[in-house]
Amino acid sequence: MEAIDERTCLLHTGGESLGNLAAFLGTLAVDFDVLYPPELRAVVRDVAARFTRAAGSAPGRVAVHPGADVAVEL
Repeated sequence: MEAIDERTCLLHTGGESLGNLAAFLGTLAVDFDVLYPPELRAVVRDVAARFTRAAGSAPGRVAVHPGADVAVEL
C-alpha cells in the first residue's frame, strides 16, 4: 500500500485470477478505482451485476447443495 495523500492510497496487489481479485476488492470497505489491468474493470462490472441481482432478487427457487448447510436463491 502506497500513500498518495491524506485521503488516498494506491494498493498494489494480485490474485490467482481476475475474478478472485474482484471478489477480494469487494470485501474492502472502501470505494476504489481500478487503474490496472483494464481487463479487471469488466470483471468488476460482472461481479457487481451479480451481487446487485442477488441483493434485489425476489424469493424464487431454492437450491441446496447435497450435504451443505447453505441455501441460495436462483
